[in-house]
Amino acid sequence: MCRAQVGWTGPGRLEICSFSGHKIYPAKGKTYVRVDSRVSTFRFINGKAASYFLQRLNPRKIRWTVIYRRLNKKGMTEEVQKKRSRRTGSQAKVSKQQAKGFAPKAAATSR
Repeated sequence: MCRAQVGWTGPGRLEICSFSGHKIYPAKGKTYVRVDSRVSTFRFINGKAASYFLQRLNPRKIRWTVIYRRLNKKGMTEEVQKKRSRRTGSQAKVSKQQAKGFAPKAAATSR
C-alpha cells in the first residue's frame, strides 16, 4: 500500500480493539464496516472478538476483555491501588484539641 493512499495508519500506530480494548499492532486484526456506514469502522484484535461483537455480547461480561478486568479490579498491582494515609502524631493531637474546642460551642448553639 502506498503511503499516499487513504487508510494508511503509518508505521507503529496502534489501534484499540472495539470489543475487547486490547492493542492491535500494524498489519494485524480485522476491520468491520457496516453496510450503511453509520460508524466508519470497527477494528478487532481477532476473529473471536469480531464474532462476539456481531453476536451482540456484552464485553463487560466476557472475562478476557480489558473492560471486564477494569470493572472487576483484576490484575491491579499494589502500586495502582489507593494508599492509606496515616496521620502523624502532631496532626492527631491538633485534631483532638480542635474537637474539644468545638464541643462547647456546639452545645451553646443547640440551646
